[in-house]
Amino acid sequence: FFSILVSFADSFSERIMNAWFRPGRKQIRNKYQYLLQARSTCESCHEPVKPRYLVPVFGYIFARGKCSQCGTAISKRFFYEDTLSFAYGFVLFLIHPYEVLFILFTAAFFIAGVIIARIDREFQLVPTEFILGILLLAMAEYFLQYHFLVNSAGATLALLVPILWWLGFHLIRILSKYQMGLADVRLVLGLGIACGYPGSVYFPTVAALVGILFYGLTALINRRQIDLKMRIPFAVYLVIAFLLMRLFKVFDVAVKKDFLRF
Repeated sequence: FFSILVSFADSFSERIMNAWFRPGRKQIRNKYQYLLQARSTCESCHEPVKPRYLVPVFGYIFARGKCSQCGTAISKRFFYEDTLSFAYGFVLFLIHPYEVLFILFTAAFFIAGVIIARIDREFQLVPTEFILGILLLAMAEYFLQYHFLVNSAGATLALLVPILWWLGFHLIRILSKYQMGLADVRLVLGLGIACGYPGSVYFPTVAALVGILFYGLTALINRRQIDLKMRIPFAVYLVIAFLLMRLFKVFDVAVKKDFLRF
């Protein structure tokens, strides 16, 4: 299920970038029709990919890592993405086997997160529409979790902690002379609410650690120094940290009981 989701999100994000961000965007006149109707094509010869090669994980194996039309090697990124998504979905269902609503919300966040991460990694920007979508999803899930216990401490903290982080990141943005993007600050609020309490307490710290680990390993592998002035697509690490927090999300016992009953 999650391998299918990542394939959809990856394809959708590619079309969004083609239609709105890349140099050839003006050639695509009906952008929304292109988003919904365009078929997946080879990045080299631009021929449509046959359905059997679009099967998550196995499609890459069936194609033997090459385009069936022109023989150009297919990026291994697709295989790694599908495999990691399969592993993520497997662990998620293993830990939360009966929390259907939680898994469905995680799937929605997963799609939005993959799209945001891909666009931010390439263009270092996050579309406002997706931040708003995540915030609306987070508030919908918040209501479903806490509608039985509106006055509980857990319900208050689930909103208060992300708001405090949001204000804190605004302060960091000002002190850094606006080196941090406003979209990252807004994303902290939406994903923080979706993390719930106590996950939202650790969420931004985990994102920072993931980013530091990635750049540290990259520098070690490539044997080069880290450029401290380099712009970092922080939304990518916020999404990764958020998905990790979702795996081990713990509700208050009373809230979890009511959420499952609902």
